[in-house]
Amino acid sequence: MNISVTKAAKEWGVSRTTIYQKVNDGELSRAADKKIDTAEMLRVFGEPVLKKRTERSVNTVQNTPLNSQIVQYNTDIEHQLALEKLKNEHLTNR
Repeated sequence: MNISVTKAAKEWGVSRTTIYQKVNDGELSRAADKKIDTAEMLRVFGEPVLKKRTERSVNTVQNTPLNSQIVQYNTDIEHQLALEKLKNEHLTNR
């Protein structure tokens, strides 16, 4: 898929000047219509910044008092489970 230099700059979080410099240096190629293939952008700059931000925001849990309580509760349960497993192993090995 080919996109404009402006759109590429926005999505990858680089300046248009940087893109033009890469094109002039031969590091990045453009199609005849002056657009850039997204595969070329991936090759030179890696994943787009907008995609990274979206993935990061989806994977980030808001730190609220309720979430903190849930995390603490889960940690307590995990500890209790580990203790019960140890007790069970001890009883089994008798």
